[in-house]
Amino acid sequence: MGPTDAPTVADAGEAERLEALRELGLDGEPETPDLTGIPQLAAQVCDRPWAGVSLVQEDTHRFIASNAPFPDVLPRKQSLCSRAIEAGGSCVVVNDITVEPPYDRIPIPEEYGLRFYAGAPLRSPGGHELGTVCVMDQEPGSLEEPTRQALSTLSSFVSLHLALHQRTNELQAVNEELSRFTSFVSHELTDPLSQILSNLDMLTADLAEVPVEQDVRELAQEAFAGARWMDRLVKDLLRYAQTSDRRLEVGEVDLRATAEDAADMLEHRIEGGTRAVQVGDLPMVQADANLLRRVVENLVRNALQHGEPPVEIHGEDEGEAWRICVDDHGPGLSRDERQELFELFATGGGSRSSSGIGLALCERIVHRHGGDIGAKAAPTGGARFWFTLPKDPVSGAR
Repeated sequence: MGPTDAPTVADAGEAERLEALRELGLDGEPETPDLTGIPQLAAQVCDRPWAGVSLVQEDTHRFIASNAPFPDVLPRKQSLCSRAIEAGGSCVVVNDITVEPPYDRIPIPEEYGLRFYAGAPLRSPGGHELGTVCVMDQEPGSLEEPTRQALSTLSSFVSLHLALHQRTNELQAVNEELSRFTSFVSHELTDPLSQILSNLDMLTADLAEVPVEQDVRELAQEAFAGARWMDRLVKDLLRYAQTSDRRLEVGEVDLRATAEDAADMLEHRIEGGTRAVQVGDLPMVQADANLLRRVVENLVRNALQHGEPPVEIHGEDEGEAWRICVDDHGPGLSRDERQELFELFATGGGSRSSSGIGLALCERIVHRHGGDIGAKAAPTGGARFWFTLPKDPVSGAR
């Protein structure tokens, strides 16, 4: 709680501090759920009844977590925390608020009956003091040096938590903007590309019927192939963007039937009439059926394009999750290749057989279900692509 005369925005240092506070992205939020245990911990460490995590705003003081019987939002002129961050240092201790200047001049409501206060500052990554982790009591007292250090350590932990919260919000905003941009561009390109493909298809068909030089036919065929690749890229980008926006429709999915459907659709065969895709034991899972089918299809297609058949699919029970494995008999993957596989537009050597989006899309879908995905060497000598799905979809869906 703070000084009788709050600093003005005209103060350059205060303006920078308030800007750092706004960048946290906590304006208007209720108590921050991840911090609800901090006041109880601080109170226990300091052996005081009340504690809180505060932010000192331009005109107000706000607890974002507290066990004290005070309003969460107070006028800044009533804020001890405001005065504490002005004082600087690692931890401010006021043994008796009623007799120690300048704290004795703060107009704290009498019904609070506060006598003791200690606060350790919360600092932004840029070093600005944003608020405190504080403890309070209606009895005068003191705080030994080891306890002061413990309170300062706790405030450093909360400062780190708030910085991570800020960074997460920033990254989420960037991802949302990229998703909107990708979706817009993809939609805008879909119709023109469809028209170009149609015209090039008719052109190549017409050229096959008239006497023209072979170079002309080849140029038309190359243009048609390039347009088809661009069309596939745009559609994959649109799917990638839409995957983040759509709500998961989780239900029971027969993963074996999904894999069999993927194998039938791809219709790859190897010598001797053996199926190129061999489906082993796979469980019933809780997932979004359409998105999960896309993961299976992409992984099988990737194995057939970049590995060698037969491709084998099976599941493993890991207790709280299922691990689904897709193995091929190809040359395998180098360590460098494994690190880049799930990056957007990674094409494994720049081949136009892939848009470079399929594996990134798989990663996004699996992560939204609360699972993980990766690649390693398979017992077959080729590559194994695997992903996990929690048996309880509520435990990790994003």
